[in-house]
Amino acid sequence: MALFNKTKPLVGLDIGSSSLKAVELTKIKKNFQLSGFAYEPISPEAVVDGAIMDFLPIAETIKKSFVEAKFKAKGVATGVSGHSVIVKRVVIPATTAEEVQASIQIDAEQYIPFDISEVNLDYQIVGSTMASEDAGMEVVLVAA
Repeated sequence: MALFNKTKPLVGLDIGSSSLKAVELTKIKKNFQLSGFAYEPISPEAVVDGAIMDFLPIAETIKKSFVEAKFKAKGVATGVSGHSVIVKRVVIPATTAEEVQASIQIDAEQYIPFDISEVNLDYQIVGSTMASEDAGMEVVLVAA
């Protein structure tokens, strides 16, 4: 994974329903070393059923924990989950990477049940298929 090919520190961030956890990892040769840790409780009303209801206290808690832990990392890795996250594996006609990007932007509306202007959209080409007479590219489409 590209995130861990770098030698710069990286913070992993987890925003849970009752607390925020963060760890800073630094790559040393072929291993990783825990170089920082933060844990902060969050208000029960701030996250309900996995959805952030009040962004300001969450942002303030993140800022506070990063300052107190004295993280040096500029990069942060976090995950997003919940009912508003869509992951679809689609097959599009075989083409160049540039044409895939344009096609995804145009065709994403048929795969995403939300207004495209209100989501963060990304994709990854994962392979090609010869299942039919027309060659295609397998793409994982993600929207949050």
